[in-house]
Order: sequence, then structure tokens, then C-alpha cells
Amino acid sequence: MQLMPYAGVVSAALLAGALAGCCADAAEIKLRARTIYPAKEIACAGGFQAGAWIVQSPGEATAEWRESLLATGARIHGYLPENAFLVVADADSLGHIAESVPHSYLGPYLPSDKRVARGAEPNREFLVVVFDESRRAEVAGRIHEIDGCQVIFDAGEIVRARLTPTALDIVASWDEVAWMDLSVVNISRPMCDRACSTESMDADRVWPQLDGAEGLTGRGQVVAVADTGLDNGDLATLHEDLRGRVSRVYAIGRPGDWSDFIGHGTHICGSVMGNGAMSGGRVKGLAYGATLIMQSLCGANGETARPTDLADLFRQAYTNEGDVAGAKIHCNSWGSGRDDDADGAELLGAYVEDCRVIDRFCFEHPDFLVLFASGNDAADCDGDGIVDLDSLNSQATAKNIIAVGGAESVRPAGHSYGKIYPSRYPSEPIAGDDIGAPRNGGTRGMAAFSGRGPCDDGRIKPDVIAPATMICAPRSSVMRRPLKGPYHFKNGTSMAAPLVAGAAALVREWLLRDCGIGNPDAATIKAALIAGAKSLVPGQYGEERWREIPDNSPNPVEGWGMVDVARSVGIDGRMSVYDANVIAEGEKSSFAIMANGGDSLSIVLAYADAPAEMAAASQLVNDLDLCVVSPSGKRIFPNSLDGPDRLNNVEGVKIALAEDGVYGIEVSARAIRVPMAQQLTGGRRNATRYSLVAAVFPKSGLHTTPKSALLTEAGRN
Repeated sequence: MQLMPYAGVVSAALLAGALAGCCADAAEIKLRARTIYPAKEIACAGGFQAGAWIVQSPGEATAEWRESLLATGARIHGYLPENAFLVVADADSLGHIAESVPHSYLGPYLPSDKRVARGAEPNREFLVVVFDESRRAEVAGRIHEIDGCQVIFDAGEIVRARLTPTALDIVASWDEVAWMDLSVVNISRPMCDRACSTESMDADRVWPQLDGAEGLTGRGQVVAVADTGLDNGDLATLHEDLRGRVSRVYAIGRPGDWSDFIGHGTHICGSVMGNGAMSGGRVKGLAYGATLIMQSLCGANGETARPTDLADLFRQAYTNEGDVAGAKIHCNSWGSGRDDDADGAELLGAYVEDCRVIDRFCFEHPDFLVLFASGNDAADCDGDGIVDLDSLNSQATAKNIIAVGGAESVRPAGHSYGKIYPSRYPSEPIAGDDIGAPRNGGTRGMAAFSGRGPCDDGRIKPDVIAPATMICAPRSSVMRRPLKGPYHFKNGTSMAAPLVAGAAALVREWLLRDCGIGNPDAATIKAALIAGAKSLVPGQYGEERWREIPDNSPNPVEGWGMVDVARSVGIDGRMSVYDANVIAEGEKSSFAIMANGGDSLSIVLAYADAPAEMAAASQLVNDLDLCVVSPSGKRIFPNSLDGPDRLNNVEGVKIALAEDGVYGIEVSARAIRVPMAQQLTGGRRNATRYSLVAAVFPKSGLHTTPKSALLTEAGRN
């Protein structure tokens, strides 16, 4: 189909038809670049010329309405809030939509809709995303012909190129182009023992307590780490803590060389699955029985030479190679943020093209769990003694990942935030606070540098936190820095992410071994980790002037709190797990759980959501709802809200003091705008799947025999 530019000519007949099709009660269509008011704007302006158009349903965009849209021959590209779709269609299909498909708005997707308005300097790199992969090479060729522009990479739907300010407007005018934005590919960077203890992540209580005893070690789990490399790059002589448990290696940044002269990747891998061989077992990663796949991203000059299309990175790790299993957990302690360049700050918290790619891969492979560090860009820019919000690493805003923030450890560093980062933390109490341990020996708190949310559309991130300061792990023997000994200390959310990846491996082992779930969804692992997480509220600076963590949970500082592995696998209570439940639009599933008065409850719904359309102002596509009904009949909404959550694909209810009796749990599918593939939903159409974890923690703090298991009631699929 030849796509033609939008001409912008309005005919009297089309104007009359447009106004007739408008609906005074239609919801606003919220794009990043503008808000469309269907009752006020002219739809169908300029004639039905082939290309990209926006179509809005008069009400909820139901499965039947979507099918009527597809029956015209139009191709749906993505969802736009509220109740609208971006479609690619020829003139005949658009005419059929106008005549036979009920709609409250039908209008062209404008060049100005395709990017967030901002200036650009020469030689900045951009990602240009095309509607149709078959047109990518043509678009790349046309960009190459523009003076001052250079194509760096093109594959799939992506063209990565250096564009001049003038070229931005030219390329945006092409109908083949769906979206364009600043590239974060060339500015990605790494983010640089006792974390496993009961006072921190509580992993030591799930490990075998005696030789030969049953416990969780990550046995049988494969974790992929994409980072700077691994020790000396020789499987036979690797660091002893990691030797013999690396199943595959890929030298992406330096072909043929996956050694780690930076030292970052070796430290990360050790935190995931180092077995403590060189420390008599004292310095161990959480999943010290797991197997590793290393993807070395380090370039010759120490740069992060990651693939432009992250799906290539994930697919390489996920896919089995003969009898060698692929990974189901993928850890990333790198990202893009404030320190990259003058324009980096505007990417903090943004849903960038990387996020769409991540979400799409996870939506199509729901058993693949991706983790990203939240970044180290938080700062007290206004000098009020409180770390500012809105500092998330761009990749950490993806919906279907676990974004990991960082807390302080319990090991003093001997230097303060103000000493190391005087411009970022100029005021007390942060400036004088030791980065490694709680202030004045008090309660635990956040690492000041830990990237905070919320996302630009208001979603809550990070999801959870883990210790991020003074983390001891294996040292690469080929580091260019002259350090001695087999271990060293590092600080950063880079250190927190692998600890949570190790915790995820332990939870996955538990789900397979103890819960009988053959191949758990990533959303199930995520829900279990969140269900067991503990808040550090109010943080280390008290509840008054400098309070760092708000009462509501989740919140954009710590998410749902510190990962506690023992709680997430039922050591301190009872966990009821429902994995890969299938639900269709309009359906409701009902469950019940019994509690004793004074128990605490944690109920978490999580699901892989469809990738968002880049032009959309908010990123939730499929909307599932959680509601809990107390024994006294009170309806409790998730995420500390007074009503349903319309932003997040993780919804949780945490009750500190439960009533005595049965709590009802309702999961309903308000809207499924982009269904999951039928081979993933048991053949059901217009459906998706979700995970539910419900935990009861007895007030005694001890594991007890439950009064009842999680009960299934009418309506569950």
C-alpha cells in the first residue's frame, strides 16, 4: 500500500459528516503532543487519503467494535487513551469506517503527533520507528539522502540515525513513520554478603541450614546478565565463585573478548549467583546454585555497546541452544539518565522506544522476567534536604519489568553523600549522612542516589528496592584499577538489581518445586516478590521535616518496599498462588482467603500488559482491576486508592491488621484493548492472562497451618 502525505484540505461535505460523527460525551484522546477533544475538533478533515488515522469508539472499545474496525481492512497499530486506536488504512477502508463503524472521532495522525516537541542539535541520534517493517529499508535510504544525516543502524521496525533539526520535520512528515525520539542507545551506561541477611533481604533463612538439608539455592534456574563482561574471559580459569556454572557467553561489545576490565559485570554476576568459594562461603550471591548466561556489552573503550533493538538481546538469552537451556530471568544494571549529556535529564521517567520493545517481548514471552536498575540520578536539586522525585532511568519505566531501586546497607562506608557528590546533596541531613549505613545508627532508609518515580504518566516505579551501598562481591582479575583480593565493594542501584534477580531465581525455584507450577509466568514471580516486600517507611530521617518515604504503599520512592525472600516463599506465613489465569474482557474471577484478627494480608495482582503506543500520553493498555472485600463488607481498592487503578499493571492491597474472617478477592477485566496471542490463552480470543498471589502473615510472625487455602468461587476461568 502506497502511503500518501496528509494534504490538510477540508471539504464542506466532509466537514458536515465529521461534525455529525462527533460525540459531545466522547472522552478526550490524550497524546503526548496534544489532547484531542472529539466534540470540538473536525474529524475526517482533508479527505480519506491512505495513511495513519486515529479512530475513537463512542464508548468502551470492546472486542466487537475492534473486530468491526478490522473488518474494513484497516490494520490496528496500537491503543491510544481513551478508547481510540491508531490505524493504518487505505482510502476505501477509511470510507467504510466512516460509513459503517460507530465512532466519535476519525482524524489523521499528524506529523506533529509523532514526536515530543523539543529542539535538537546537529549530530544527535534519533530512533525512527516505522509502521511496517517492509518499508524500513526505504525509509533508511531516504534519510541517508538528506544532507547532514547519517544512518547508524536499521533492522526490524527501527532506523537509528543522526538527524539535523530540519530533517526532524522532514522525516516526521513521511507516512511510513510511526514515531521518532531521541535515541538512548548510544548513551547507556553501567550503574555502579550482608544484603542476604535477615535484617536485609532475608535470603539466608531460605538457604539450606545444614549440609544436605532442603533449601532454596536457585538450582536449575538460568539467569542472564547483560553487562561489562566476566572476569578474565576464560571459562577454565574464571573467578572460583563463578567457575563451572556459566553455560553460555556472548561477546557483543568486543567480538571474541568477553573479559571484564571494568569490573562491573563480575560484581553483578557474583551478587546473583556467586557461591563464596574464595571466602569460605561468607560472600555469596542469593541464588548461588543457579546457572549464568553472560552477555558482554563492553566496548573497546569501556562504552556500553548494547544492541539497538533490545529484543535481539533478550531473544539471544531466552532461546535454548540444543540441550543448553535459555534464561527465564534477565538482569540489567545499565541505562540512560541525567549524567549522559545536557539532554539526558528530559529522558528521566520517560517511556522511550526501549520500553515499548521490552514490553512487547515480555507480552509475547510471559515466562521471561526482565529486571532493570532504577538508576543513580536522584538528587536534591533545590537544596531542601529531601531527594527530589522524577529521576528514573528511562528503561526502568517499562511496564512488564521489575524496576529495582536502592536502599542503604548496614555497613558504614566512612564517607558521606555531600563529600562525594557536593553539588547533588548540598544540604543536611543528606550531605553529612554516611552512604553505607543508616543515619546515626537509626532505622534503614533509601540510598540518596536511587532513581525515584513516578513515571511521566504517573505509574509507580520502582517496583521494589534492595541494598545498594557497600555491597561486597567478586572482583574481576583483569580490572584496570589496581585493587587486591578476590572481592571488592561497590555502590549503586546496579548492585541492587542483581540481588533481586537472585531473589527471583529463588522464588522461581520455589514455584516449580513446592507449588508444582511447571513454567511460572514472570508476573507470578513479580507478584510474589511484591507480596513479601516490606516498607522502610518513614526512612532514616524520621517523620517530620526531612521524611523521605511517604506512608502510602506503593510510592515512587521505594515502590512496594524491600524484597524479603523468606516472606515471598511463605516462611513467615502462607502463600496462595494462581499462575497464568486466563480472563476475557468483561469477565470477573472471585477468590476468598481467611484471616485471623490481627494478621497482616498482602494480595497482589500482576500481569504482562501490551506495549504502549509511543504517541500515547499514558501507557496502560489492558486494564485489569483488583478489589478486596473485608469480612465486614468494606470494599478495599488497590495501591492506596479510593477507586480502581487506571494506570498500573501491578495492583496490590496490603492490610496491616486484618479483621477475623473471610476476605473476598475480585479480579475483573475492565478492558482488553490488545489481546494476548491465542496460543498463550488456551485458544481464547480477546483475552489475556494474569497472576495473583495472596499472603497471610500471622500476627505471631511464625508460620502456622492455614485455616483454609485460597478458595475458588464462581467466575474463575
